[in-house]
Amino acid sequence: MDKDNIESAEEKLSGSAGNKTPRKLIDNIQAGICVFQRHDGKIQCIIANRCYACMLGLKADDLIGNTIDCLLKRVHPDDRERCRREIADVIDKLGKASGTFRFYSRAKNEYVFLIMACESVTGTDGNQLVYFTFTNVSSIVTIGGKNELVGRNTILRRLIDYIPASIIVYKVTNGIMSI
Repeated sequence: MDKDNIESAEEKLSGSAGNKTPRKLIDNIQAGICVFQRHDGKIQCIIANRCYACMLGLKADDLIGNTIDCLLKRVHPDDRERCRREIADVIDKLGKASGTFRFYSRAKNEYVFLIMACESVTGTDGNQLVYFTFTNVSSIVTIGGKNELVGRNTILRRLIDYIPASIIVYKVTNGIMSI
C-alpha cells in the first residue's frame, strides 16, 4: 500500500477536515490497536499503534501494509484456525467478535495471550474497515510462568483480583436478590 493511500485512510479514520485525531493520540492509547482496509482485493493494515507493535516486539511501521494472513501467522498454530474463523465471520458479516489467542512476541521470544476484539464496518465511501484492539492478559491466564490456558473459573477469579475496583456479585434465587 503506498503512502498516499495510507494518508487517505488515516484521514477517513480521523473524521472531517479540521477534526483530525492526532496520530500521537492513537499511539498513546494503552491498548493495542490496528486498523485494516480492503485495498486491491486484499485487506491490509493501514494503522497500528506502538502498544500493539510492542506486544509483538515490532515497530508500528513494520505492520503497515501487512495483510490479515500476516496477522494470522503471528497466532499460535493451535489457535490459528479458530482465530481465522472469527476474523472471517467479522469480515463477511460486518460484525464483531472477540477471543483470547496466543500471539508470538519477537521481543519475548514466546507466545503471549492477547484478547483480540475486532469489528468490521463500511465507511461512507463504501470501503470496508476492520478495527482490532488487543489487550495482553498473559499474566492472568498463565500458570507458573508457563503458557498454558487455565480454566474459566480461574481466569474469572484472576480477573476479579486484577481489576482495580470494587466488585459486588449478586445471586438471584426465586426472584430474590442476595449478596
